Amino acid sequence: MIDPPNSYMSIKQASDGIYKDKGSKFIAKAFPVKDLEEIKNILVQLKLEHPKARHVCYAYRLGFTPEETRSNDDAEPAGLLENRYKIPYFRSTFIFVFWPLFAIFGEHY
Repeated sequence: MIDPPNSYMSIKQASDGIYKDKGSKFIAKAFPVKDLEEIKNILVQLKLEHPKARHVCYAYRLGFTPEETRSNDDAEPAGLLENRYKIPYFRSTFIFVFWPLFAIFGEHY
C-alpha cells in the first residue's frame, strides 16, 4: 500500500492550449475533478463541442495509487499521451486532474 503524501498539487481552474502542425489541430485541456462521474460528464460535453475530433485521448488521476490513475489512447499505440504528446500523467504530482486531448486532422477543422 502506498502512503498518501502529506500534501499534493492540483489545479484551481480549467486550462487549455492549442497546437497546430501540418494542417492538424490538437486541443489539450486540463480540468480539476473530484470523481469519475465528473470526468464522464466533462468528456461527453467536450465530445459535443468538438464533433470533428478523430481521436479523443485522455488521462486522469483521482488519488495517490496507480489504481487511481487511468489513460485512454483512443485506439492509438499504447503510451501515446505520455510519449508523443508529452502529458506525463503517471509521473505527475498533480492529483484530481483530468487531461483530455482532441486531435482534429487536416481538412476537418
